[in-house]
Formats: sequence, C-alpha cells, structure tokens
Amino acid sequence: MEYKARFKRWNAVLAMILIAATLAACGGGGAQPAPAADSGGDAASGGEAAAEAAAPQDTSGMTAAEMAARNIPRGKTLVFSRETNTITGVDTLNPYGLGGLGLVRDTLNKTIYEFLFYYNHNSGEITPWLATGYEYNDDFTEITITLRDGIEWSDGTPFTAADVEYTFQTVRETPTLVFSAQLQEWVEDVEVVDDLTFKIYLNKPNPRWVFIFLAENSEVNLAILPKHIWEGSDPETYLNGELEKGWPRGTVPYRLASVRQTQLVYDLRTDWWAAKTGFAELPKVERMIRIPGGDAAAITRLFAEGSVDFGGALQKGDFEAARGRNPNLISWHNEGPTWGTADACTYILGLNTAVYPLDNRDVRWAINHAIDRQQIVTLAYENSTVPFVLPLSSFGGVLQYADQVQDIVDKYNPDDPDLGKVEELMTGAGFTKDAEGFWVDDDGQRVVLNISTTGGRRPIGPPLAEQLRAAGFDAIHRHDETGQVVNGIRDGTEHAWIDPHCGAASEPFPTFSHFHSKFSAPVGESTGFRWANSRYENPEYDALIDAMEAMSPSPDDAEYIELFRQAVDIWLQDMPEIVLAEERHVWTYNTACWTGWPNVDDPYIAPYDLWGAFMLAILKLEPTGAC
Repeated sequence: MEYKARFKRWNAVLAMILIAATLAACGGGGAQPAPAADSGGDAASGGEAAAEAAAPQDTSGMTAAEMAARNIPRGKTLVFSRETNTITGVDTLNPYGLGGLGLVRDTLNKTIYEFLFYYNHNSGEITPWLATGYEYNDDFTEITITLRDGIEWSDGTPFTAADVEYTFQTVRETPTLVFSAQLQEWVEDVEVVDDLTFKIYLNKPNPRWVFIFLAENSEVNLAILPKHIWEGSDPETYLNGELEKGWPRGTVPYRLASVRQTQLVYDLRTDWWAAKTGFAELPKVERMIRIPGGDAAAITRLFAEGSVDFGGALQKGDFEAARGRNPNLISWHNEGPTWGTADACTYILGLNTAVYPLDNRDVRWAINHAIDRQQIVTLAYENSTVPFVLPLSSFGGVLQYADQVQDIVDKYNPDDPDLGKVEELMTGAGFTKDAEGFWVDDDGQRVVLNISTTGGRRPIGPPLAEQLRAAGFDAIHRHDETGQVVNGIRDGTEHAWIDPHCGAASEPFPTFSHFHSKFSAPVGESTGFRWANSRYENPEYDALIDAMEAMSPSPDDAEYIELFRQAVDIWLQDMPEIVLAEERHVWTYNTACWTGWPNVDDPYIAPYDLWGAFMLAILKLEPTGAC
C-alpha cells in the first residue's frame, strides 16, 4: 500500500510537470522548458530575434475567444503557478466573495484590478496609481482623494469616483462580503465631489486608513468595482467570470481570454488607459498563464524544469535543489542561507486564550519556556531565518520602534528554553505529572496540544511538538492541506496552531491592535479577521491600543512611544501568543525568459509586494530573447 501511495504521488507530480510543459509552449510557439545556462539561449526559439519581435497585435475590439486563439510565443508569455491542484473560483472571480483576498493575491491583482496606490515595503514609499494623492483633515476623520484623469475600464467606460463610492457602499452594506466588517467599523459615508474627486468620512479618527485599506497591498488594498457592470446584481452571487459578456472588467492591461480549472489565460490589451494617456508604456508580457502548481514538491520540479517563471516561495532546501538543476533561478538575496527577506510577518504558535487551560497565562508562559526557537529555526528552515519574540518584522521602519522596547523584552526574556521554569510555572498553576510524565490537572486530564499547520508552516510542526512533549505537554502535530484549519482558528474550535502573523509593515500598531478585545468572540463564532484569533481580552491593553489608534505614529513622538512601551509590557506579561521566528519566504523567479524581477540589487518593490503591486513588476520585466 505504501508503494502504491508513493507511485500515485509521483504520477501526480509528473502530471503537473507535463501540464506545465505543455502550457509553457503557449499556443504552439514550440518553446521548451528553459535552456541550461550554457546553452546560449538561441536553441530554444530564436535567441535575440524573440526580443526584437514586432509590436503587439492590436487587440482592441477582440472577443475573448479571438484573443485566446492567437499564437503567442513562449518568449512573450509569462507562466506562473500557485500551490494548488486546481484553480477555484474561476466562474465568480469575485474579489469580495468567499476567499476573495486569496483570489486578489492569486491572479486578480495581476490581471484585472489595479489599485489606487501601491506601496514599497523596502523604502516605505507610496506610489499614486489610479489616484494622484490624498489629504486628511485636521482630526483624521475625513479623507479627500483625487483620481488620475483618463482612466478607463476595459470596455472604454471612464473610471470615476462613482465607481469608488459604489464599491465601498456595496461592500459595507453586504455583511457576507470580505472586508464588510472593516468598512462598517470605519466608513460612515463616501461622497462623490466630482468625477475625479471623492471624500471618505470616517466614524472615528484613523491616520492610517489610506495606508491600510488603499496602499499596503499585501493584506487588504480594496479593489474598485465597475459600477456600470455590477450595479443591480447581487454582489454575493455575481458571476464576474463570464467571458462571453466580456467579464471580468478591470483597468489592468490584460483581459481574461480562456478559463479552465487547469489554467487561466490573460492576454494583453493594447487599449490600456495608461498607454493611451502616456502614463506608462505597454508591458512586454503579451500573455500570462496561471496554472496549478500542485504541492511544494511539484512546484519545485516545475521551477527546476524551467516550466514556470514565477510561482511564489519555495523552502530553502527546495530552492537550492531546483537552482542546482536550473541556474536561471534567483531569489531576493544572491547567496544563502537567508535567500529571502522580511515580509511584515512572524511565525507564531497561536493559542486560543478563551479555552482551558490556555486561558491561564502561567500555562502559556510554561509553553513558551518549553520552546527552543533556535533549534526550530535550524531544523525547520535550515537557518534561513532567525528567532523572534515580538510580533514585529525587521523592516527598518519597524525596528525604530522595536529598539525602544528592548529593555522591556530583556526584563521578561521570553527566548529562554528552560525546563526548570516549565516545572515551576506548571506546578504553581496546580498541575502535576502522570505516570508517563505528562502534565495533568486535578481531574487527571492531560494538557493536550493538537498543533495544526497549513502550507509552508509544516516544517515547524514536528520539532515544536517534540520540544513540547519533552517538557510534559501531550503535543501532536497535524498538517492540513484543505484550508479548513483556518476556519477552525477563526471560530475557536482550533486551540493551538502555527501560522504567520502579519501586519506591522511600517510601525507596530497594526499587529498589536490584533490583540484588542474587539476581535474576541465566543468559541463557535468567528473573530472576523485573519490575524486576530487569540481571543485575548484585557481592558487596560485595549485602552492603550485605542489611544495609539487615534495618533499619527512616529518613533520620535514620546507620547506614542510611551503608549507602545506600556502595551508591549502587558503583552509580554500575558503572552497571548508565542512568536517563534521571522517569516522570510524564498520568493523564486526564473530569469530564463524574463529579467527585471525585484531583488536586493533592484528593490523597486519587496518580493511579497507581488501580492498587490504586481503591476509595477510587469512594467519592469524584459524578455531575454532566449525562449
């Protein structure tokens, strides 16, 4: 049986490779997987001639079928994948429906929707795009935003402030849509001043609102919907992916030309508003194909074979193995072991503080002292990242704040694996050990920790579970590929999990706000936000976060820093979640066909900004002429 299972897995991997290789040919262009570095490039499909091909064929007025029928060579095609076996949501493509954020990150931000602003996590720079700028009033309760003149939807209809008003009001007034709760909390009203100007009236002061909802890219960044297409439809069930109607309509220079569960094909629109107005030149990429990559092993093989140009992140060992076969692969850094870079997230052991015995902070601290972070970093990620204890990344902007609380971190010293302290805390909390050496309460019930992981967090599970078992906790690691764990984390049926915790991209408030009691909920009810699932409640902490929220952050503002210091002190004292390490994904790019990917030598965006600011990358990519 084991042999049959292994045989089936390899068949699945090989099938994915064959699919990708077929797609890489892109409509009959005959291109093979990327040539080896010493092949000279010309053997694949014409060398320099491919880069000097004629201008893109005029696609204005073409139907989706006509666009898809064109023969676009591999040298003008970008192939990318995600870690899935099929492509879901292909009929709806609704950025605010169930799983909408995943759809936006997956393809919609690359091929349909542009954003009002883009953000570079490396530099902290906000780039106006569909908008030209914004201005707050004195108390941060009103925001005036101006739009760029000449923007058009893909059918030629002008993009105006009415589209923004329609989007915000529709999402806010439809509770089942993604980000509805956030807009209900924050947006009182949206006023159209004229076609290129609108005002957002907030329910309470928020100097971060534009950054969080319209610029930050990786977590939210609200996509604007075409009012003239969506109005009058049910936004919950709207089928945004009906190609025969010319949908979905966006402002990006691509149109969806072909849809299957095994691939999405997007073709360049030569009538893109930015090219017509002179704001930007047409991208060199004439076709983008999104394919399912399969599991991590299958995606690694696709990169090794040169069948994809971009496909997200690999584990360090997988990247190095694939790069050994395909020297065209690059990541953020040019050398290891830390190929990746910070991404505003940390790896955490999430704890449901609303359930026994995790509602006891002494138990949470005992679990913390059972953990050897450096050993986890070594075993799980081959020293490609570093241990962390606060939910903050190592961005330069964030470090200006983190440096000002180091004395508080030193006082609590959370990175301290010490079985003696585990014993002291657990016995002090009334627990004893049973005959097998596991902690039990007065009723003889063991402290059981079923630790769930998804995706790239899987390597942390086994060593962490072993460390906890060695300290007397009955810990078991369970990996889930279905995504159901995320639902359990949100509704409280999961008690312990390993996940990223993201938010602090420029200052500490976003992540620390996730421990505000407004995100708490009874077990069985959703917390309503992806990263706020500890169910932690502390009124004193809430008051500090509320005060920080109303202030414009600055590392030089003594009042703001004092609030932050007090919040960190309470957070470390109560330990509502356990931070393990910084998340540093090895985002991987294949330079055989395309160059211009962001990296440490050209940090025009951060690698994970491709979730939101992919348009900036598309405009930078240049064909090599080797495909």
